[in-house]
Amino acid sequence: QLSLVETPFWEFMRMLVEEGLTGTSISVQCSALAKIAQKDHTFQEMMAAGCEVLVRAAFETQATRSFSGPHIVRVVHSLAKLHTGPEWVTRLGSLLVEQGHVARLGLQDLEMLTWALATTQRRDEALLKDIVARIKDMDCIPSLQGPRLAHFAWALAKLKATDPQLLAAISARAQS
Repeated sequence: QLSLVETPFWEFMRMLVEEGLTGTSISVQCSALAKIAQKDHTFQEMMAAGCEVLVRAAFETQATRSFSGPHIVRVVHSLAKLHTGPEWVTRLGSLLVEQGHVARLGLQDLEMLTWALATTQRRDEALLKDIVARIKDMDCIPSLQGPRLAHFAWALAKLKATDPQLLAAISARAQS
């Protein structure tokens, strides 16, 4: 099964890279690769390698300069789902901080990002500081319910977020 699709898959990856990479194209492709791997684990390794090829090419061509925060978050989320190595998650996390994207992320992107970082065990102090500041600025904890609050609290705990105001807001929301 794998051998039937391997050559066309890598031809497709080559074509994507040659055509030029954008934040949209990479985030959509990596997301699709993660979904394929979830549906059929036979393809896990190949899909992870394909996503890494796209991210590597984006850094090599400096296409990452034009990525939006949500594009980066979706790629990081896909890399986490694909169980890739930490290198690209770390580099993309640094890019979020360097380009000031975290301050413009919405709640869903913050949830996806914290889950991905916690899942890959990538704790970046500067990124975590920006995430906590954005959560506090948005005052979004009161709007979280049930599983969303639990997942968000789990991810922040895994990342060792220790901000007293944030922890108090999570605790208060959990008790309400």
